[in-house]
Amino acid sequence: MGFLILILLGIVAGIFPDTVATQTAEAQARKASANQTATIIALTPSNTPTPSNTPTATSTPSVTATETITPTPSDTPIPTDTSEPTETRYIDAPQGSVNLRSGPGTNFDTIGELDHRASIEVTGRSDDREWYRIEYEAAPNDIAWVFADLTSATRPSARPTSNATSAPNPTAPPAAPCSCTGPDLDCSDFSTHNAAQACYDYCVDRGFGNVHNLDGDDNDGRACERLP
Repeated sequence: MGFLILILLGIVAGIFPDTVATQTAEAQARKASANQTATIIALTPSNTPTPSNTPTATSTPSVTATETITPTPSDTPIPTDTSEPTETRYIDAPQGSVNLRSGPGTNFDTIGELDHRASIEVTGRSDDREWYRIEYEAAPNDIAWVFADLTSATRPSARPTSNATSAPNPTAPPAAPCSCTGPDLDCSDFSTHNAAQACYDYCVDRGFGNVHNLDGDDNDGRACERLP
């Protein structure tokens, strides 16, 4: 107890240093130095750039879509008329009627006939321009062909007749279509098949037979079949 009292007196008298006060003062000095260093660090600018985590937006060019309109072709074809305009003509065969064929040529079948001066409606021509295509209701497809040279653009005159003032001779025989005794005839002497057929039939009926050989070699009873 007495020792403690001596120490306290020594401290008061300044003989023994105050350890607590000394430690306190040193702590305060270190604290002040630390604060000063922190301040200096805070005031010193940083030379290292701070990387930015935010991506820079890149502007995207604007694209304007242009619509191309392609015209749609029409599914309906434009009609073209290759046939000739309809023309009215007339049969011109004073010696008799004219055969109508199923095609433009004498090698086609005969499908009918028309008399002299008959009216026809021409709807076309053959490639060689020698045959007319006509409307004919009796044909399977309403179409027939007639030889162009046996037609006329105007109505031809009627067949010649005897004088009306003269008295008819009831005993006079009709005019013969040809002579069966000569001169010799062939298909070139007739303009139509019907005229040649009339001569052939006339001579056969009178017992002369195929005297002019108008039936050819097939002996089918049809004379000059290649004529229109």
